[in-house]
Amino acid sequence: MFEKRRLDDDRLVAVALLRMDREAYPRTAVLRELSHEKRVERRGARPGVDLRFYAAPSEAGQGDPLPPTDGLEDLGFWMPCIGMRRPALHRNSPSPGRGAGVWHPFAVQTTATRRAGRLLGRIEWSRSVAQMFFVSLLALGTTIGVPMSSSIQVVNLRCEFLENPLSVEDPSPRLSWNVESSTRGARQSAYRIIVSSSRERAESGAGDLWDSGKVSSDNTISIRYAGNPLPRLSSAFWRVKAWDQKGQESDWSSVAQFRTGFRHESDWRGEWIRDEQIAPSGQPPHNGFHTELASSPGAEKWVTLDLGKPQRISEIRLHPARPFDWIRDEPGFLFPVRFVLEAADASDFSKRTLLHDATAEDFEAPNSARRFTFSPVTARFVRLRVTKLRERDPGNFGFALAEMQALDPEGAVVSKSCEVTASDSIESNSWSKQRLVDGDLTSHRAKDRGPLPATYFRRGFELNGKVKEAYLHSTALGVYEPRLNGSRIGNSLLAPEWTDYSTRVQVQTWDVTPLVREGNNVLGFEVGDGWYCGRIGMAQSLGTTGLPREVYGRQHAVRAMLEVRFADGREAWIGTDGSWRTTTQGPIRASDILDGEVYDANFEMPGWDAPGFDDRSWGSAHIAERISANTVPQVNEPISVVERIPAVSVQRLDDGAVLVDFGQNIAGVLEARLRGSKGVRVTIRHGEAIADDGSLYTANLRGAAQMDTVIFGDSKELTFRPKFTYHGFRYASIEGLDYTPSASDFVALVQASSSPETADFECSNPLLNKLWDNILRTQRANLQSVPTDCPQRDERLGWMGDILAYGQTAVFRMDLAAFFDKWFQDVRDAQADDGRYPDFAPHPFGKNRSFTGAPAWGDAGVFVPWIAYQNYGDVGFLADHFESARRWVDWIRSKNSDFVWRNGRHNDYNDWLNGDTLIAPGWPRTGATIPNEVFATAFFAESCRLVAEMARALGREKEASDYAGLYQQIRSKFAQEFINEDGVVKGDTQAGYAIALDFDLVPPELRDKAVENLRRSVAAYGDHLSTGFHSTHRMMIQLSKLGMHELACKLATQTTFPGWGYSLENGATSIWERWDGYVKGRGFQDPGMNSLNHWAFGAIGEWMMRCLVGINPVDDSPGWKRFVIRPMPGGGISSCRGSYQSVRGKIECSWVVSPEGLAVSVTVPANTTAELALPATFGDVVLESGRDPASALGVKPLGKRADEHRFELESGTYSFTVRER
Repeated sequence: MFEKRRLDDDRLVAVALLRMDREAYPRTAVLRELSHEKRVERRGARPGVDLRFYAAPSEAGQGDPLPPTDGLEDLGFWMPCIGMRRPALHRNSPSPGRGAGVWHPFAVQTTATRRAGRLLGRIEWSRSVAQMFFVSLLALGTTIGVPMSSSIQVVNLRCEFLENPLSVEDPSPRLSWNVESSTRGARQSAYRIIVSSSRERAESGAGDLWDSGKVSSDNTISIRYAGNPLPRLSSAFWRVKAWDQKGQESDWSSVAQFRTGFRHESDWRGEWIRDEQIAPSGQPPHNGFHTELASSPGAEKWVTLDLGKPQRISEIRLHPARPFDWIRDEPGFLFPVRFVLEAADASDFSKRTLLHDATAEDFEAPNSARRFTFSPVTARFVRLRVTKLRERDPGNFGFALAEMQALDPEGAVVSKSCEVTASDSIESNSWSKQRLVDGDLTSHRAKDRGPLPATYFRRGFELNGKVKEAYLHSTALGVYEPRLNGSRIGNSLLAPEWTDYSTRVQVQTWDVTPLVREGNNVLGFEVGDGWYCGRIGMAQSLGTTGLPREVYGRQHAVRAMLEVRFADGREAWIGTDGSWRTTTQGPIRASDILDGEVYDANFEMPGWDAPGFDDRSWGSAHIAERISANTVPQVNEPISVVERIPAVSVQRLDDGAVLVDFGQNIAGVLEARLRGSKGVRVTIRHGEAIADDGSLYTANLRGAAQMDTVIFGDSKELTFRPKFTYHGFRYASIEGLDYTPSASDFVALVQASSSPETADFECSNPLLNKLWDNILRTQRANLQSVPTDCPQRDERLGWMGDILAYGQTAVFRMDLAAFFDKWFQDVRDAQADDGRYPDFAPHPFGKNRSFTGAPAWGDAGVFVPWIAYQNYGDVGFLADHFESARRWVDWIRSKNSDFVWRNGRHNDYNDWLNGDTLIAPGWPRTGATIPNEVFATAFFAESCRLVAEMARALGREKEASDYAGLYQQIRSKFAQEFINEDGVVKGDTQAGYAIALDFDLVPPELRDKAVENLRRSVAAYGDHLSTGFHSTHRMMIQLSKLGMHELACKLATQTTFPGWGYSLENGATSIWERWDGYVKGRGFQDPGMNSLNHWAFGAIGEWMMRCLVGINPVDDSPGWKRFVIRPMPGGGISSCRGSYQSVRGKIECSWVVSPEGLAVSVTVPANTTAELALPATFGDVVLESGRDPASALGVKPLGKRADEHRFELESGTYSFTVRER
């Protein structure tokens, strides 16, 4: 049954397993704990190790494990007894399995184990004791062959990256799980999946929908369902078992669930509905028509109206422009000086009729419209031909009009909205050819109608019978909250979240079984403006209408379907249609993502969402027409409240306002308990900082009001929490209270996409610990269904460049597989027809028009999907995205035949907010900016390389070869054009060296020189950073990799300006957008762009995990199947620990530096392997658990290379020490 193996130092270590009667010992019970406190000097023995004995029931299996012991092997419910030296094992009863005998230990040599022996001798065993084994501890190098269950268990089941999703669109969804074990070398050798139509069938092991059978594979990621076709809107229950490396079969996992969603538009049993009142639209800005500028007044220009068919006309009216955005108020702006009016039947005007000639003398610029009448003529085309242009400013000439009209003899305008052609024109939000005939006769700013009141929808219905299950499928144009029988459904915020509503809108599915009831029910919805109707950052300047809101539409709408299944098998469906009731007379009088919410308690409607409410004053819903967006299931975790932060202080300011401090900069809303009398108006303004005069600092919000308003009704107390907005703030300034509230009246609700957190970090340097916390908080603030740039000002767009820089840190901090699955579709939706990626996604302002094609911003469309594939191991990311990514590279190539990205760089942001943007005494204003073509070409090369890698991962070898060849051409050209024989990268900047080295663009023969130039460039700034968004984290990683880790640690921890430490010393609780967001003595930076909650410079989190903790992914092993652990002590940091919950399990590394050397503890999750690299600077003696690693289970020495001791580790937990001899 077993064998004894003696270690090389004559030790044998044993484990006791007691199988006992379940009635006598009903659950696993600790009998006694003994500690060996005496220090044992001989080699390999470990002092201070706890000794525990456990009793386990005879039926115990993997469902009743004993607690694992850190650093030792866990054999299900076997526990180690460490410290025995040469125990003699005596059998005084029949062999195990052949009677009621038991094995006893004797001759135990240490104090602790002698006490253990006496303890065992005192235990009175009943005849039900089946057997007792002594098993050598595998983790210390010995084995005994005994019957055992599998060393692994299956946990963390996920479908489409989510736990128990309720609406899966893919007919072959991806199934994933983890295997866990504390046994070294544990891995999955095979698996079996069953998918069942009921939980009961799954629990019984019957896979009536799919039974994969035993599949020989170690894969646990994104295995496609391959069973019977799954009906739409149906539930499936699944579980997994696995076989370990020894072929031992695990128990079944717990049962997980997923539901299928809509497959086709015809699956819907609900219509888009809206309120009966059409919401008034705003009026876009209007200047009119403006030619391009000429250098002389004699350059002839023209504009032609195509009336569509021959029309009888007798008058032309020219309305002068008076642009609202010109540097001065100028009536008659660029009115033609000399001109003729002509008509013709053909567009070439080969035969034309002269209507009016004004070429004899200069025409004065008029203040009002000029009318030109003539005898009626019949013509299709009317042309204004200008022979003398008016001067706009010295040397620039052109003509402009607010409107041009052609009228018939009855005075009717026949030219409105006709087609316009021109010699040339300026096309912008306020100037265009079509604005010449849009019926708007004057120049004016945008006329915004403001936010809308919330729209309320309700429908009563009756259910006759006991309900088995009920699911609600719903979505909205706007943001909404669903309600059923007086209760809120779910915890999602700002659903359906932001997508390109002209392309797709997400549908949420809710299990509402607990909320429905037999008899009368009411389903209701509140809908606010959100991204659909409300303000979107930069819309006024970039949008096609020039309005700050209604980018996608102006009218709230909702679509829903409730499916009910009764216990007797019947079904009922309640969908949105014309029978619903609606109103806009509820308490939310206005709501806007950027500006805030207005709540008037005088409009409250108690019980509106429950049976018994009188809705006769409400109107009937109307079917909303012309809504073209596809409805698709939501694939990402919802936005929800992820943390509640109580106020830390409240003070009343001299102006009477109450200032509330939450001690932490966040994105979310304020929940406040307030008191006031009827009609009292309370305003709550939000900001990130306090101004020098002690008031709330709001200058950096730009045009975002970030203000909520509460108006009291009959109740003198209320708790206010806005529903359809969010703010970036640490402080709130409250006006309108006639009392001083207490801090307990206020809670800040942190809201974010609720992706699970996945990493821990702690080290001996408190500044770095705080920096790590700030990184997480900043990430939360900028995960609002899209990866935004900031949560406070009037922007909040899904800027691509920011997430490119921050991508790996983001993945370390949270599980973003589902989040990216949603956002990558946003990116593809926003890609221009010619292949250009947008600067931000979603892109609501015309993807083919502007804010596209920028280096490092557009490249995020390649980089970030690759990061997702590398970390989550799902080739589906690449399969979905490859064609899109290659189109981006092809577009750059089409503009730059010589492999240098010189053309088509569009906004050319460069290495954003680098050292040249800093304003501080003594700080250089030049020398940090990498030349644009160097920056752009480097990203062109790396995108090309990644596209080649994508193709290779997809098995598309022809494309892989083509793009790899193109990459080599770009790489060669980069070196030829931008790196000289001294290893100087053009521009001689920190950024240039960091990016060129990180992208491997420096030829091998010049690499050492480039590294030295990097060191010199840092020294030139007094050992401070001059880098921007894209080069900072790359430089930190390269410094550590290239032998300058001490310098990297100095940059990370110093508190002098500029750096992370400087911001922390100045009170930062999140990552600043600028290195100099605030400077002592100078104050805040330019408020036009100075977010104090911006994640780009938080990309140092990648350096902290890779270089300090030492956890590194491997390029050729996606999904952390194999990885590298390379801890790098230094910089005065004496200890560090961290972990990352990878897609395959939790990876851990901790290290401590002491006078004796370096101690490193590592955990490699089951089913993975790791390469461990330990710094040889601490010595040449390396031990694992106190012994030679060559004799340790799961350890394969790889030798010493480049001042590192290298080992290959199988799964398990290991303790290494490195010291001098």
